[in-house]
Amino acid sequence: LARALENAPKAFLEQTLGISMWDKASAIEDREPIELDSLQAWKLRDELIEIVRDSADAIDAGALLERQQGLGAIPFEAGGEAVLADELARARDIVDKARVIPGATIDAAPYVCMITVPGHTPLTVTAVVPDVREEVGGTQQHVWVSASSELKDKLKLEAWLAMLVARATGAPVVAAHVLARKGRPVFNAPDPEAALHLIEACVAVWWRIRRQPVPLVPCFSWALADLAHKDPDLSPQSLVRETLDAWFEDDGADTAMKDDAVRALFGGWTEADLEVRADELVALAQTVWTPLVAATVKKEKKR
Repeated sequence: LARALENAPKAFLEQTLGISMWDKASAIEDREPIELDSLQAWKLRDELIEIVRDSADAIDAGALLERQQGLGAIPFEAGGEAVLADELARARDIVDKARVIPGATIDAAPYVCMITVPGHTPLTVTAVVPDVREEVGGTQQHVWVSASSELKDKLKLEAWLAMLVARATGAPVVAAHVLARKGRPVFNAPDPEAALHLIEACVAVWWRIRRQPVPLVPCFSWALADLAHKDPDLSPQSLVRETLDAWFEDDGADTAMKDDAVRALFGGWTEADLEVRADELVALAQTVWTPLVAATVKKEKKR
């Protein structure tokens, strides 16, 4: 559900048509990199987070380096030791942030609720949370950890939807924490009735986009809802136009996303068509993202 709501075309292509959005079988380079690219760093940091989290004793850096070099995750060159040290420090930093969240980790069963949207078959929604903390009074907190440097919208949405499902079942969850190197948002949990209504609204959107996934993606995002939240005086047409322009600018002038064919694939409509449907696009984006923005705990400004 989170994947489809965050990026409908990608979910449609991968799950329905079996088309991958990246080349899993890319050829291995015949030279050793001095530095890891972002994907390699993410994979290594993700594994190191698990190692740090599960290790009660000090980690043997030498043995860990040999293992990661044997797996091809770290180059054998002299810089390999420094790469491991840097990524291990980053993994420890993320794990340390998670450890300060109160409560004892419990083996929580998946949360399951039945969602009924008028005109559609009832849908069973299941949420599995990687780390559930239970405090002395019985309240629970969800903890999500990301190896990414920047938090991805998909993970925020997944954590939010999982908490909604949990609350809809009556679970005593009070907040969800999402942790990465940069950023650690906290989402306050709504009451069970509000949670049920919110998840029903998201499922209703899901029923719509799975029937026409491609045309809804460019502005069906956190960015559109966030801009609407920050500048409520902008018209839907202005919101769509500014978000779309920023989307392509952020992608960079030299990338394939500037290609008209790819733009058509991800947009479905022309920019004029998008503006005509601006009211609908803004409404869809706000249904999913605005409650999440409103539930995000605001950071206190440092004096």
